[in-house]
Parts: sequence; C-alpha cells; structure tokens
Amino acid sequence: MSFNDVTDKYIEDKELRRQGGYLGVQRRQDLKPEISAAVFATKPPQLLKPIVKAKGISLILVEEIIQRNWMIST
Repeated sequence: MSFNDVTDKYIEDKELRRQGGYLGVQRRQDLKPEISAAVFATKPPQLLKPIVKAKGISLILVEEIIQRNWMIST
C-alpha cells in the first residue's frame, strides 16, 4: 500500500485527505520532541516507522529537510 493509498483510506479529516496528508513545511520547534528526533534523524525521502499516540497512529513521510541559517544583526 502506498502512502497516498493510506491517506485516502485512513485520514478522517476531509481537507487533509484531499491534500494527501500534506501538512506543509514544519519547523523543528513545532513538533513534539519524539517526532522531531525521528524526522531530523532521517535521510529524505523516507517514510518513518508508525508513531503510536493516544489519539491514533501517525505515519510521516519526510520529503525534504530544509536547513536554514539565521543571522541577527544588532
């Protein structure tokens, strides 16, 4: 079963299902620590092992990791 097949079959939120489960660019600090650790340990593109949570199971496909360098001038 492909990732798209899984999203079509199991995502209950209609809009998210239409988007194929795509959540857009996610920042490290916006993810829970256990998910962030798994995501940033991958070499994209990679499908992570299912993450079991109290509210269900998360299946994450990491397409790309974007490295950002920030410079602050004062």
